[in-house]
Amino acid sequence: MTPDELYAIKDGMSIVLRTADREYGRIFFYKFVNKRSQVNKIVPSAASLITV
Repeated sequence: MTPDELYAIKDGMSIVLRTADREYGRIFFYKFVNKRSQVNKIVPSAASLITV
């Protein structure tokens, strides 16, 4: 693998790594996860959504 592939972080996770014992794992970087996707949004009232 190239160094760019080894150091790439996608969706807050590293690539799949393989240990000497042939186990697989990933490293999670929670600070790199998209923070905007977890923001609560204000929902319009039900009365404004119903049209007669």
